[in-house]
Amino acid sequence: MPVYYHETIDPTSVREKEIEYLDTLGEVVTKIVNTPGSDMRCVANWVVVWATGRWPQIVGQWEMSSWDWFTTHFANFKLEVDHPKGYEEYRHGGFDRLLVPHEGTPTLDEVVRDGIRAPWMLQETVQVAPRQSLAYLDALTEAGDKLAAAERGIRLHGAYNVMLRNDSEVIVHWAFDELPTWVATVEQPDSVPELRAWRERAADLERSHVGVLLRPTEWSPLR
Repeated sequence: MPVYYHETIDPTSVREKEIEYLDTLGEVVTKIVNTPGSDMRCVANWVVVWATGRWPQIVGQWEMSSWDWFTTHFANFKLEVDHPKGYEEYRHGGFDRLLVPHEGTPTLDEVVRDGIRAPWMLQETVQVAPRQSLAYLDALTEAGDKLAAAERGIRLHGAYNVMLRNDSEVIVHWAFDELPTWVATVEQPDSVPELRAWRERAADLERSHVGVLLRPTEWSPLR
């Protein structure tokens, strides 16, 4: 089973340098990282839609082939230098998470094989009571199945248990085919009854809930 490395990056506030960073990263991903036989590949890099979260900010997610690869990598690399040389001019900080995917979350191979796309992504960071994340994810998966059956242009793309949190934090990715579809969920919540029902059920399970709208870079597999 793959393990995911999720990063929230604080890029330089110089717009030209942020764009240069994404272009440089895109070259590395498409020509080196996301190639056959690679044990760590990029699922996507997103830019935060500035009206919905802290700006500027870049979100990335990387698929590691297994915990064995994670063990080998971090046993053999010096942590103080284990980041791309020269990238300091592009970014000045960030925050990382380790994610374990819940049932139904597609791997990158499945994304590529099935042509899965997510041109707009709503990312939710949810806090629940300790040891309750798996129960929350089970309920979320059930709600996602109902929403998929309704064919409303919304899909539960990814559901992840965040490690090192005593099973109290999850990351949720909702994929939207069109931006107006997401707007409708905010402006007219009752227009998507399946999602509204999930929100009402989730309110009894969540301690906190923060969402942010993401747009994948042009070179991301999900675009």
